[in-house]
Amino acid sequence: MGRRGPAPKPTELKRLQGTVRADRDSTIGDAFDDTMPYCPSYLSDEAKLEWRRVAKHLHQVGILKYVDRAVMAAYVDAYGRFIQILAAMDGQPFTYETDKGYVYPNPLIKQLEAAKGEMLRFMRELGLTPSSRARIVVKDGGKAEELNLAEALFEAVHGGR
Repeated sequence: MGRRGPAPKPTELKRLQGTVRADRDSTIGDAFDDTMPYCPSYLSDEAKLEWRRVAKHLHQVGILKYVDRAVMAAYVDAYGRFIQILAAMDGQPFTYETDKGYVYPNPLIKQLEAAKGEMLRFMRELGLTPSSRARIVVKDGGKAEELNLAEALFEAVHGGR
């Protein structure tokens, strides 16, 4: 049986939120190449557009590293499929009725919901939802600064520097 509970929050997101703790959080992310990953050529046009729109922002704040290429590709692929299914549904009914009177949903709706669910899961992983982004505090032009214990306590008591 796998691990229970929610997936752990990435250390880089914790840094941006100011909640990283050296005694609990991994620093393995610091060992990875900080180069901006390139967009895979196999993605659809819609997915490539989303990559160009989002990747540079995630890289600027330190969330997207070179090794995260597959996660980002999976997100933009789900986004691309979501857009393609929406386009395919344009003008189609949400339900169909058989000659015997049975009503069933358009099969594209199930595919749309699956793509949307997959896309939203990756968005939460990458900090792209409003709720996950609301918890991030970016300092000094995009990179979060780490606080030592004394600074963190001072901020907690005095509400800032």
